[in-house]
Amino acid sequence: MLDFLNDYPELMNVHDVAGILGCSAKTIRQLCKTGKLRAMCIGKGWTIPQLSLKEFILIQSSFKDNYSNY
Repeated sequence: MLDFLNDYPELMNVHDVAGILGCSAKTIRQLCKTGKLRAMCIGKGWTIPQLSLKEFILIQSSFKDNYSNY
């Protein structure tokens, strides 16, 4: 399901992840700040491990599947 992410580096920045998810860099920063997307703040920027992105996508898709009947 998430095999397409294998073409991306193990560590990504906010702009990389925003492009993958189709949202703004500001949204990704907010997800990182709130801990919804596990990331490391290095200097002034966020670094997101590929594994964290996969986990986030799976959790979000699971959430949608569980509540799509309501």
